[in-house]
Amino acid sequence: MIGLDGFPCSFAESIWGRGLIDAINTLPRSERYRPHVIEAHAEHIFDASDIGLEATQNRNRPASECKSVGEISQLVAQCERLARSIDGLHKNAVDALGRELIDMHQFQSTLANFTEAASTCEIGTSEGLDQTRKHRAVAIADAAGEVFVEITGRLPTLTINPTTSKTSGIWFDFLTLVFNVLQVEASPESQARRVKELAKEKYPS
Repeated sequence: MIGLDGFPCSFAESIWGRGLIDAINTLPRSERYRPHVIEAHAEHIFDASDIGLEATQNRNRPASECKSVGEISQLVAQCERLARSIDGLHKNAVDALGRELIDMHQFQSTLANFTEAASTCEIGTSEGLDQTRKHRAVAIADAAGEVFVEITGRLPTLTINPTTSKTSGIWFDFLTLVFNVLQVEASPESQARRVKELAKEKYPS
């Protein structure tokens, strides 16, 4: 990890590690746990953040056939432009690249094969378009819920003001802190409600 000063640091010294550790230390009974245990729980939430972020990348999300065909067509056009640029290189440019161990003939052959394959590939029908755009928020909230139960010994619960409908409670406050630390652009309230309901099934009394 890289610290705020630009130098390598431990997870606990990073802005995310420190923030998550501080958030966990606000929970009841957290003082019963040694620092390395709290740090391990913080890393668990952070790891879920990374996994959730990977799930939101386009390469892991289905799209319509029309959109996918358009993406492939654009990629083929870019490959063809690159091939023309390579063909236009003068000898001194090719020699310079060769000194960097770049075999231009091999690269051109690979590029040509790739372009041909992309031009003829068939886009399979998706099993269903991606309906969940909050993979990262879901993954983080689920991990935070596990940490909450482990540290406090309680299920996540919420208090709803009957007049204002405002949500409050230890679980909600904790998840809000976690979302703020990891800069999650999603509603902590909706995720807090979802995890609360799931916890009833996951941790039956």
